[in-house]
Amino acid sequence: MFGLTKKNGLYSLAPPIQDWITSQGWSKLRPIQEKAVKVILGKKFDVIISAPTAGGKTEAAYLPLLSEIKADEDNTKPGFDILYISPLKALINDQKERLQSLCRALNVKITPWHGDVEWRVKKSALTIPSGIIMTTPESLEGFLLRRGSHVPELFGKLRSIVIDELHEFVEDERGKQLQSLLSRIEISTKKQIRRIGLSATLGDIDIARSYLRPNNYGKVKVIEVDTNKKKTEIELYGYYDQGFEETIVDKQIACHLFETLRGSNNLVFAGTRNLVEKYSDLLRAKSYVESVRNEFEPHHGYLSKDHRRMVELRLKDEDRPTTAVCTSTLELGVDIGDISTVVQIGAPYSASALRQRLGRSGRRGLPAKLKQYNVEAKISLETKLPDRLRLGLIRTIATVDLLLEGWNEPPKSGNLHLSTFVHQVLSVVQEKGGVKEKDLFSILCRQGIFNLVSQHLFVKIVNQLANSSTGLISRDSDGTIVLADSGKKLVESFDFYAVFETPKVFKVLLKNREIGSLPLNKILIPGTQIILQGRRWEIVKMNKKSLTIWVEQSKEGSVVKFGGDPQDVHDNVVSKMRTVYRSKKIPEYLDPEARQMLAEGRKEFKSLSCDRKRILPIGGRGAYLATWSGTVKTWTFGMLFGSLGFKWFTHDGFLEIYEAKESIGGIKDVLRKVRGGSFGELYNKIDTLEFEKFHRYLNQELLLEDALSSKLDIKSLPKLASDILDEKI
Repeated sequence: MFGLTKKNGLYSLAPPIQDWITSQGWSKLRPIQEKAVKVILGKKFDVIISAPTAGGKTEAAYLPLLSEIKADEDNTKPGFDILYISPLKALINDQKERLQSLCRALNVKITPWHGDVEWRVKKSALTIPSGIIMTTPESLEGFLLRRGSHVPELFGKLRSIVIDELHEFVEDERGKQLQSLLSRIEISTKKQIRRIGLSATLGDIDIARSYLRPNNYGKVKVIEVDTNKKKTEIELYGYYDQGFEETIVDKQIACHLFETLRGSNNLVFAGTRNLVEKYSDLLRAKSYVESVRNEFEPHHGYLSKDHRRMVELRLKDEDRPTTAVCTSTLELGVDIGDISTVVQIGAPYSASALRQRLGRSGRRGLPAKLKQYNVEAKISLETKLPDRLRLGLIRTIATVDLLLEGWNEPPKSGNLHLSTFVHQVLSVVQEKGGVKEKDLFSILCRQGIFNLVSQHLFVKIVNQLANSSTGLISRDSDGTIVLADSGKKLVESFDFYAVFETPKVFKVLLKNREIGSLPLNKILIPGTQIILQGRRWEIVKMNKKSLTIWVEQSKEGSVVKFGGDPQDVHDNVVSKMRTVYRSKKIPEYLDPEARQMLAEGRKEFKSLSCDRKRILPIGGRGAYLATWSGTVKTWTFGMLFGSLGFKWFTHDGFLEIYEAKESIGGIKDVLRKVRGGSFGELYNKIDTLEFEKFHRYLNQELLLEDALSSKLDIKSLPKLASDILDEKI
């Protein structure tokens, strides 16, 4: 290898790469790049490179990888050298542009491969495959489906697979699909291919390792830099709402954004698309009134690609200050230049997402800046416990404190991913043109990554896909599994490549009047209470075929919800909330209103004896149960009470319950039964279990099994009930 007598990683690289680095005016490699060169160059380790956004991860991976290609130029065998996987087509375009100068200097070909790439570019790559191919999981799926027999020759030369934004893939359906695709490539090429994951945010590093190399995660090397040296400036602003006059508070926040952000490039994460449009409009109107150029533009997935690209280009233009008001669309690593400040409106749901967003700020040695806005209700005699406790503010403080401590939510484990499994069954059968049942089980389960799918469960799923009601596959006379006509039609549609789809949206009706819509991202049953239009409603009837929910206004009061994309809150965040309540420390980043709100929340926490009591009565016919657990456990507990006729609603760490005439007894009676392992009629009452794209092809038994592995945590309930009865905290 090159220059091994010199300690500096720069001199270990191929001479053409050293020349290119010199031409860029670099005096040395960044620390993350130095480490990566030493770990990757000439070795076969699987590697995770973790560094902040704009920390040089791309070059850290590609400098040693491209150096290896130059060291082996005598190998003229056709085939791609590097497979790059990105969660976004836009990120592929950015990375191609970023690597173009280096690859041109090395005479290494880069081929983007996704739906927007012209066929002539793809045809050229297939004719003489070489260099780097850059794609998404969906386009890679299509590649294997259409060219499965050519995988050994096209990918047989692969040296490495680079996965960008690794944290975006860990333990979700799309990530499971990618794992399966990579496993299938290795099975086809009959070799283990080095995997390199790039990420700015990671939770449990061992889970990230096990995602990257499921069967041998202990040997995955992790390259990190000390991110604690990066200064962070955080400001949290508290606002009191004016009843249901949301626009007053929105205007106040918009005016503050206008006054503090103009003249610089910023990101404002407003949560939902509706809030993005609302704040963009308020800021545009404010600019008009003040007779200044509008610097505020919306950015979300329902806007045109041209508009989104315009906003991204403006953010990169240092001479044209721009603030993008956005959903999570700008959370990932698409290049948008240097960002001064990141704004979060509404309590964040996870430390990981907040860290990813904050990583967009603080480049070129400047501090990362976060402005956080929280809205809380004014306390009156009618104010309910969640508002009295200031749960939104306390969750924000807990999340920010966990972020500053360096903690991230670990990915969920134990998920069967049966929707994606169905997809991969159909994909493999299509790729192979037919496959024996034992070989299919081997490819996907024994050698593949669906190792939680037992042979017994595998047979159940295959039989379900082959039965007359589903009819996606059939068996030839010799037992070979092939696609039936309906299966062929499904697989041949362009829509098949993606394992995810927009969540089902239910129309919500009050009698016969539509009052809104609700995405199905949680298990719902009649009796569940929801928030819509700033009010609380109770589901009285559901029709999953017509995607319709009938509601009536809840008798238990109304709730105003400000900001945020609804997500699951982790157990550790709720535990940290309890620590914040018990502490006397006042974070320095709170403004005077937020300090007052914190004091109010702590006062109520103490006066209600929340530090000791787990059952807090409500008017003699209901109670708040202090679960002090995250969303999944608390929601599962609520589902259980709902199946027994109780009215229920979840909050951070609390379950609000009201007895109904049809209930089987008091709340404590239910807790005693649950402590003994009795879960009543819960399973029989659930009829909304189709969350993922290919769930529609599974029967109720299989859907329930999948839900129990991901959406519900039944096993935690006996201990939770016991702790509540014994007032254990």
